[in-house]
Amino acid sequence: MDTTCIDKRVTETLRRLEKTDGAYALAVEQSRELRWILDEIAGYGHDITISAGDCDNLNEYLTLQVQREDAASRAVYRQGFRDCVRLLKDVGVLT
Repeated sequence: MDTTCIDKRVTETLRRLEKTDGAYALAVEQSRELRWILDEIAGYGHDITISAGDCDNLNEYLTLQVQREDAASRAVYRQGFRDCVRLLKDVGVLT
């Protein structure tokens, strides 16, 4: 199954959400910053030592990820519903 069209719509929806929802945009930016910190901590290929501050960063990152996913899921669902209604109108099922 080719999902290119769906992937494109999801990407467009999330970009629009990032431009129009300040809380979502802030969560995205903070997640990016924290991800960089967490990647540095992980160090790729050696044992990991996590300080209390690192643990706080990890907790904050995971909290932001949950918030982002919640907002993204709701936005994608709403857009899918709108697209479905528009398609049903286009084929004459709804007027």
